[in-house]
Amino acid sequence: MDKFLTIKLTLSDYPGTADKFISRIDVSPLGASPGQGCVFTLPIILSGITSFEAYFKTLINEPKASQQLKELGISLFKCIFQDGVRDKWNNILGLINYGQSNKLRIAFNILSEKLVNIPWELLHDGNDHLLRIKRISIVRVIDELVAPKKAFGPITHPLLIVANPGGYFNADEHIENIYNEFVQANILESNINVLKDATKDNIFEFLQQHRDGDFLYFLGHGGLDENEEGVILLQSDTNQEGENLEAARLAEGLNDSNIRFVYFNSCSTGVSGSGTFSGVGQKIMLRGDVVSVIAMQAPISAQKGMDIAKLFIRKIMQIETIEVALSSVRNQYVADSFTWAIPIIYTYLQGPEDFEKNQVLSLLGSLIREETYALCIPSFKETLLEEEISSKGYKAQINVNGNDVNNSEYYHYPGLSFAQSDIKAANYITNLLLMVTSYDNIKLLKGSAIQEETASKCIFLFGSRSNVYVSQVLNGYSPTFRLYYNKKEWYIIDKGYNKKYSINPPDQQSSEQWDAIADYCCIQKIIATSKVYFLISGLGDRGTIGGCWWFIENWKFLLREAGTGEFRYLLRLPTSIYSDIEIVTRENNEWGQSIDE
Repeated sequence: MDKFLTIKLTLSDYPGTADKFISRIDVSPLGASPGQGCVFTLPIILSGITSFEAYFKTLINEPKASQQLKELGISLFKCIFQDGVRDKWNNILGLINYGQSNKLRIAFNILSEKLVNIPWELLHDGNDHLLRIKRISIVRVIDELVAPKKAFGPITHPLLIVANPGGYFNADEHIENIYNEFVQANILESNINVLKDATKDNIFEFLQQHRDGDFLYFLGHGGLDENEEGVILLQSDTNQEGENLEAARLAEGLNDSNIRFVYFNSCSTGVSGSGTFSGVGQKIMLRGDVVSVIAMQAPISAQKGMDIAKLFIRKIMQIETIEVALSSVRNQYVADSFTWAIPIIYTYLQGPEDFEKNQVLSLLGSLIREETYALCIPSFKETLLEEEISSKGYKAQINVNGNDVNNSEYYHYPGLSFAQSDIKAANYITNLLLMVTSYDNIKLLKGSAIQEETASKCIFLFGSRSNVYVSQVLNGYSPTFRLYYNKKEWYIIDKGYNKKYSINPPDQQSSEQWDAIADYCCIQKIIATSKVYFLISGLGDRGTIGGCWWFIENWKFLLREAGTGEFRYLLRLPTSIYSDIEIVTRENNEWGQSIDE
């Protein structure tokens, strides 16, 4: 899991002056910068720029645009990183160089109206623009927002809205491309909904009809009205030029939906008016119940806007965070003079950490943080399963020098116990659960207790008895994988493809022999009416432990491939090295033996 190191950099007015400002690191892994921060004035290079929207337009055909942006970025960097702020910054840079998985976020908290429309995304430290450094991202936060009300995990129900009064671009081609990106990411077409020719009336009807939508993509025009308030331009029956919809009103409509993330592919939706937070993106964050907004701080061509959006959706559907996905897109536009700097992100201070937690929660079947989870493990008494002793009256025996003797001579613990290998397997899953909850919310259950377990909505089952336990609580449950054990072979029957996967019994081999041959593990997610079950069952104990290791190493893969739905995988462990685990292609006769129906 990536570790995100966040710097909250606050820019504010210097009291009693009109042209001085303060830069201060309020939050960082190494604490705040000393004192009030550094006092700065805007660089001379900005003196001739009255509108950055207009400034970006002048760069479109400017051969020296890259050099101009570099000079501007260096000037901005030198302004805000001075004295103690600069020293703190340099110390923090050492942290990302030290940890290869560390990613640095610069979260701008801009309190000055005069600074809000400056393109801080252009910051350049003399070596490169910070946004072009792969492990650094720049976002904008709003101090008034403490914590998001809605969790944001993977996108499962995207809503695409188009408004193109005047027909200034090819909206049909654009939306078709975005639509296809979601289809290629295995989103069901029935879950992708499109509104073309959006108006003030039908946009809210559309949001109400599709309240399960979790992502809103708006394609159209945006900016500020005569009152310098953020608006988007919609179709109109009476005006060919369209009519404005206030961002504040759109935010209210989003509050009645499940939308958690908004992408405005609209010019100037990241620009603010006379108020610090009057732009479209800021209004949606302040008034709407969303986690993040991507908006544009300058005009962008229709083709480049579409290309950036397609790449972004492709990345985020690979279970990347919003910031990592956009950083990847920016780096693919390195050769472009300035397009990479136009998108800006509004989000929360703790954004990416919450995103990864919510991804795990989505895989587990819940977005509720305080969910209770159960780990269901077969229980033994003197090496026999508890239920076999009680139901069949078995007496535990063990073979010693060719003779069957009572286990009580060798096993003196009088109560029930768990197999060490099952506990090892459960420990791997516990590490995943601790990403989203605490130890207090994780239960360890003996297998026979599953029927009485009502508190846990998500239950993991380990070992060969998993199918039996699930069948006790799910009427009509028919397992895809069946595990069988006899003295000649241990094997799995894959009922889905009518194949058999077998191994020689491990108890008839030395540990060295066992480590050198294959084992198998089946992993299933079963969604019931009120619960979600995960079954991780190996033929041998290496299969169960290795399957759990593979699960936590590949949870993003599982989420990307199956979304929040069910899945079934058969794994092959060729050796005792878990990194060698491979997915069995079940439909092909790979290692499996076809059997009669």
